[in-house]
Amino acid sequence: MSGLPSPALQIIGGAVLLQREAVLLVTRFVDLGIEQHRKVNGISSSPPVQQMQTLLHRAAPLALEELQALRRSDVQAMAEMSPLNKPRKDEIGAREAADILSLSPRQVTRIASSLSGTGGSQGKPWRFSRAEVESYKESLRTS
Repeated sequence: MSGLPSPALQIIGGAVLLQREAVLLVTRFVDLGIEQHRKVNGISSSPPVQQMQTLLHRAAPLALEELQALRRSDVQAMAEMSPLNKPRKDEIGAREAADILSLSPRQVTRIASSLSGTGGSQGKPWRFSRAEVESYKESLRTS
């Protein structure tokens, strides 16, 4: 069996299996149907319908939790696959750039815009192109 999630709705023999978003949708439809039945007829729904509503309301939080977990894992998997998440071969950090330029890492982060640096916000480390840093070093020598 693959790692793919099973469909949210399956018919197995004479039974219908609801999972994840199908549980949430059916719960909402049943709630609306019962409410409409009460408004139109002025009476409550039959005991089997009320029992089904109770079961759906017990299953809904579990389905929601499973959906949220799937979405979190999907987002995490997409982030891990993103090329933006992987450093390029010529990419270096502030410490290595500082070594090349004979500066402190703090001085390098101060001139990061001159080095076309990325990161530095929201706790992300600064990343620099080695070629940009080398070019900047050359420009310092010639000036």
